[in-house]
Amino acid sequence: PGSRIVSYYWTFNGWRPKKMDRKFGVYLYEIGSETDT
Repeated sequence: PGSRIVSYYWTFNGWRPKKMDRKFGVYLYEIGSETDT
């Protein structure tokens, strides 16, 4: 259940990335899961 969103360089206000690689500017978000914030 839920969706994964990968963002290059940009972050989303109010969303916490599940994983991030600041060196390359890549952020992984999981939306709609039981653990999203």
